[in-house]
Amino acid sequence: MILAGRPGIEVVAVADPMESGRLRAARECGAPRSYADWRELLERERPDLVCIAPRHCDQHAEIATTCLKFGAHRYIEKPFVHTCQEGDAVLAAADRQRRRGGARAGISWI
Repeated sequence: MILAGRPGIEVVAVADPMESGRLRAARECGAPRSYADWRELLERERPDLVCIAPRHCDQHAEIATTCLKFGAHRYIEKPFVHTCQEGDAVLAAADRQRRRGGARAGISWI
């Protein structure tokens, strides 16, 4: 995970619907908890920062805008979103919530 081992960042959990990927990601970044559903992670953990990197970019916009509703900044794997309209919506939501996060290279699910 791109954020693991960085000063000032505590990895609290990972999410992946595939158990093998979830367990591997948790082990690799030292996350004490893991979830099959990213929504449950957001609800229970209330993270300040989320790394968004699902297997398919068609989920980026939904995850990013939901993270904003929880007040989390986002670190988003490229491609940022699936369509230009999704990108506009995510960036507008981030501006409204005064949160940062855009397209970045990442390697973790959430």
